[in-house]
Amino acid sequence: MNMNPPSPDMNMNPSPDTGMGMKMGYTSMTFFWGKNSEILFSGWPGTRGGYYALALVMSFILAFLVEWLSHCRLTRPGWSHGVTSIVRLILYTLRVGLAYLVMLAIMSFNGGVFIVVVAGHAVGFLVFGCRKTTPEGSKTVNPDLPAMSC
Repeated sequence: MNMNPPSPDMNMNPSPDTGMGMKMGYTSMTFFWGKNSEILFSGWPGTRGGYYALALVMSFILAFLVEWLSHCRLTRPGWSHGVTSIVRLILYTLRVGLAYLVMLAIMSFNGGVFIVVVAGHAVGFLVFGCRKTTPEGSKTVNPDLPAMSC
């Protein structure tokens, strides 16, 4: 396995092989509009419109799931402290992992991805975050995890 770093004079065109089994490519550092992009995986969705639409739907769902995990209540009052802690740990790990995937999708700098991710967070908050009381209206519902904050 070659552990030498690539030479500084390496051609940065999308097609040449670096000799290390990797293709070097150019990523836009400003927002752009269009279906020709790479979101999360190399070559995906590429130039295919159907896959771009699928990438937008998946980005929306990921953002929606982050909001659900931020406001869900899966533990039960009778559970032991150990079980409750493990469930909260799993929820926290899933939420952080999904939030990082959403962040990486936005880092594709595709305007459509940005819009659907913001919409996914907004719809998720509307559905899950606006609930202040239980169905009986007697008390506030505390989610298993605190809301994400800066």
